Amino acid sequence: MSTLVMSRRERNKADKAARIFAAARELFMRHGYEAVTTQQIADHADVAVGTVFRYASTKADLLARVMNAELARPQHETSTADAPVEAVMDLLEPLIEVARTQPDNLLHYQQIVLFDRAGAPRDAALSAIDELEREIETLLGRITVTESPRPGVDLTEAARTLFSGLHMAVIRIALGRLDPDDFGDVVRQHVDIVLHGLLTD
Repeated sequence: MSTLVMSRRERNKADKAARIFAAARELFMRHGYEAVTTQQIADHADVAVGTVFRYASTKADLLARVMNAELARPQHETSTADAPVEAVMDLLEPLIEVARTQPDNLLHYQQIVLFDRAGAPRDAALSAIDELEREIETLLGRITVTESPRPGVDLTEAARTLFSGLHMAVIRIALGRLDPDDFGDVVRQHVDIVLHGLLTD
């Protein structure tokens, strides 16, 4: 009997968590992080606001969880593009799409990653960044098998340079110096510059 009660309790908890995160995602995407309150999220999820804080400690915590899911790519997804630049662009497509459609959310997510306290969502975000950098490095390694790499170029640093350029572009969006719709073109230029620095003529 106790096993049945615990099972029902766990199902209820899972249902509430799913409703809260679905509500947060919908409201953040529709209105942007700044315009949404935890009370609105609670109302949309049909739970008490105190219940929201049982599943996420802050609104920033909710955003981190939502954005971690938004930026995640399917496991083992590989690009079918032949051109090196297009192969890297395929890898970065989720981030590019979020920057284009949710620039406010991406900026606040970036601030959480850089400056927020340690915690599970931030740790997951940092792990996702590390994984993306490793995937970029792996892809660059595959490219240099068929192309001619410049001697002494560090693929790890090349991947980090590329990823750092993406985050600087997000800051330019926040400063009003880059239109979100142009983010993909800027990323393509960064990829092209890194690849030309990586490969010989």
